[in-house]
Amino acid sequence: MSVPAHAAFFGLVETPEGKGVRAYQDWHADDHQPENWALPGVVYANRWVAEDAHRAARFVGDERLARAQFLITYFFMDPIDESLASWNGLAQELRAQGRMFDERDLHLGSVFECAGGEVSGEVPHSTAALPYRRHRGVFLRLGESAELTKEDEARFVEVLGRDGVNGGLRFCNRAGPEYGASRAGRAELYFASREPLEVFHGIDPGAHATFAGSFSTRADLLG
Repeated sequence: MSVPAHAAFFGLVETPEGKGVRAYQDWHADDHQPENWALPGVVYANRWVAEDAHRAARFVGDERLARAQFLITYFFMDPIDESLASWNGLAQELRAQGRMFDERDLHLGSVFECAGGEVSGEVPHSTAALPYRRHRGVFLRLGESAELTKEDEARFVEVLGRDGVNGGLRFCNRAGPEYGASRAGRAELYFASREPLEVFHGIDPGAHATFAGSFSTRADLLG
């Protein structure tokens, strides 16, 4: 199976409004993300932001997720247990050095196993290359159950057929510690080549969704 990683961490983060948002953005971009991406088992890392319009348009079945301004992710390759151990170890080291950002709430923080993905018909590269392709933003959908339903399959096909969608990846929750108050059984992450609010407008989140919403790659939205 051609996938960019064997597992991924997704985090939905809320920070204090105003200067706290810019402070988190700068800390994550200039300190935390580079240190994590430098780990041997981490093959991809990113951070996307949601301005007011993105947050107003999102669906939340769990109200704790409504205020999150940031979506963060780290992709891991095998051996997963070793990669996660190094990743958790780095967090402990950075905290001991006083290099963590304490004024934040991690409303969801879960590790998922990659369950496959596809690129749209007009995209020439492999699914493994999907996250590295230039994009304007993403759409994250979280579901309660780890079971893949016919509704999930139909939605995946519908979203991939939209103009401006580069492709999508699917994940199921991996047994292990949860780092936030909320939990999800499945996750879908879609990449957009145009403004994500336009590309992903009107997606039906489904009966068992806990979150569905867009985030942008633009770092200037909240600054």
